[in-house]
Amino acid sequence: MSSIAPLAILSAVVPMNSPAEDWVLQSGAGPRRYTRDVVFERSFSGPPVVQLGVVGVDSSRDHNLRLRVGAENITPAGFTLVVETWWETVLFGVDVSWLAIGS
Repeated sequence: MSSIAPLAILSAVVPMNSPAEDWVLQSGAGPRRYTRDVVFERSFSGPPVVQLGVVGVDSSRDHNLRLRVGAENITPAGFTLVVETWWETVLFGVDVSWLAIGS
């Protein structure tokens, strides 16, 4: 009989906005990308499954909203949260909720 390790669940909301020094989503045209490292409160035994959701957006009404979020470099200790936009979309802020499930 195989044993099943108990699951661990961690979650949080990451607010990101224009006061950040490296915020590049407020101006420009073409593809733009902003990243933020997320460090888990405690490590998992292996890379967890990470689910993301956009829970807040502050954007200009002058252009269409184009927004993509993703998780990269997922490790037992954390991941890199990625927010992307393109064309003339102007983002003043994005709040992203994340949920990590692993053992």
